[in-house]
Amino acid sequence: MLFNSPFFLFVFLPIALLVALLPHGKPRVYGLLIVSCVFYLWSEPRFFWVALASTLFDLYAVRQMKQAMPRPEARYWLSPAVISNIAILIYYKYLIFFAGGFNMLLNSVGAFIQLPLLQIA
Repeated sequence: MLFNSPFFLFVFLPIALLVALLPHGKPRVYGLLIVSCVFYLWSEPRFFWVALASTLFDLYAVRQMKQAMPRPEARYWLSPAVISNIAILIYYKYLIFFAGGFNMLLNSVGAFIQLPLLQIA
C-alpha cells in the first residue's frame, strides 16, 4: 500500500486516525495494533510475522518493566527489547549493504567469493 495511493489517503488513513483518536486504554492499543497489522499484511506480507513477533516481544517487555516498577529490575527488560529491535533492523536493512560492500572488496583483491545477499525488494 503506497502512501500516495487514493485507497491509503481516503480509506486507510482516516480509519487509522479515527482509531488513534480513541480514548487511552485497551481499545485504542489493540485498535492501533490491528491497523498496523493490516498495513503490514497489505504492504509486504512476507515480513508481517517479523513485525508481529517484534511487537509482541516489545509488549511483553514493557509489561514486565511496568510490573517491576519502581525497582531497578525494570531496566533489565529494556536492554533485550532494544537489542532485539536493533538486531532486526541490522539484519533486514543493513546486512545487504555490508555484504555488498564486502563482496566488492573481495572482488577487488581477486577473491571471487560472493556472500549471498537477501533480496527484499
